[in-house]
Amino acid sequence: MPRRRAAAFALLALVAGCDDLGGPWIGGIGAVMRLRGRQGVLVVTDVPPDTTAAAAGLRPGDRVTAIDGARVATLEPEQLLARLRGPVGTKVSLTVERGHTSRHLTIERAPYR
Repeated sequence: MPRRRAAAFALLALVAGCDDLGGPWIGGIGAVMRLRGRQGVLVVTDVPPDTTAAAAGLRPGDRVTAIDGARVATLEPEQLLARLRGPVGTKVSLTVERGHTSRHLTIERAPYR
């Protein structure tokens, strides 16, 4: 019986979007990026079709120049990760260059798969 109760609690925590300590699940935007430090950008290398990044319009080849208003060129790799990750359901704003145009995308963080 205790095992069953623990499994039910784990399922509830998953559905509610929090971990077993009562905090939020940490998620991301679902895109794979590579840091190009000399250029001061994150280059998107993959965007699986069933992710929030894809739904927001992020595409492979896009260059992320800012995250929540902070320029990528001024941030350390750990800071970049910390800005992209966050509680599931929260949003992050990216400034993205594609070709010769710049746009802002707002992407909701989702659970990791």
